[in-house]
Amino acid sequence: MGVDVGGTKTRIDLVGRNGHHSRLIPSQAWRKEADTVRSADMISLADQIRGFLSDCDGRPDTDQGTTALCLGLHGADSPRQLSLADRTLGANLPGWRLRVVNDAELLGPAAGIDRALNLVVGTGTVAVGRSAGDSLLRADGYGYGWLLSDFGSAPALVREAVREIIRYSTVHGEQAAMEDPFTQDLLTRLEAHDLYQLTVAFGSLAGEKAWGDMAPLFFSSLKSGSAIADRTLDQAVERLGQSISSIVSRGAQGDQVVAAGGVITHQPVMAERLSNLLDECSPRPLHLCLLKNPPALGALRMARDLLFDGA
Repeated sequence: MGVDVGGTKTRIDLVGRNGHHSRLIPSQAWRKEADTVRSADMISLADQIRGFLSDCDGRPDTDQGTTALCLGLHGADSPRQLSLADRTLGANLPGWRLRVVNDAELLGPAAGIDRALNLVVGTGTVAVGRSAGDSLLRADGYGYGWLLSDFGSAPALVREAVREIIRYSTVHGEQAAMEDPFTQDLLTRLEAHDLYQLTVAFGSLAGEKAWGDMAPLFFSSLKSGSAIADRTLDQAVERLGQSISSIVSRGAQGDQVVAAGGVITHQPVMAERLSNLLDECSPRPLHLCLLKNPPALGALRMARDLLFDGA
């Protein structure tokens, strides 16, 4: 079994005696806190998994030792959180072979690549890789979140673009900032009449979803020639490149950067700029690969390896 727990959706996949089955459920149906790991939530997830298995396989459980489960868990950003999830699931799924990883680690296996540099750029941002000795290496996305970090993500792009409006106004004057397409579009969206009203209105909406929902406005303004959006995107891509460079310099293996997440997969301009920057991120050639398969298939592949390796 493979489970991909995202911030908003959870996908459970099963390959068993009756074929391949999949179920998609809202994460909030079983999880009270999406950005951390709680024992109560893991118990609820175990109930969801058992129920899905029963529905698909016609029985409440499988023989002990014959079921392997890999869980990719959004919000599991530290060894302590991963250990808590593993222990709690193990106690509630006795006899199962388990592996719990951060959801970003599903990308390479989902693309069929054993050693990849995994990059998520969507609601949040994280770069993850493994050393030759299988140590986990991460950059950004340690749970710092949309308010202070997650550069390149949907809410962070809008956050940084608003900061760039302020900088642009300081350097080029308020009128120049007001005339930029991004500023104009945001003024209309927030029903503001000047930069002071804009910043107050934007701050009052502070939230991952509220700011993230304005990302399409950011990219439409970019297409309209916004210098503010253009500079902001360049800075975001540079930060993503720094994250890749960081894990490579610490020993992360692989030459394929497997990227997923709603922002980078749906915005070719970001993917193109990052691809052009990768040569500066590593002494070895790196190539950008946008993931086309569901990450849950990576969890299935890791579960299959877990089962056969333990046989």
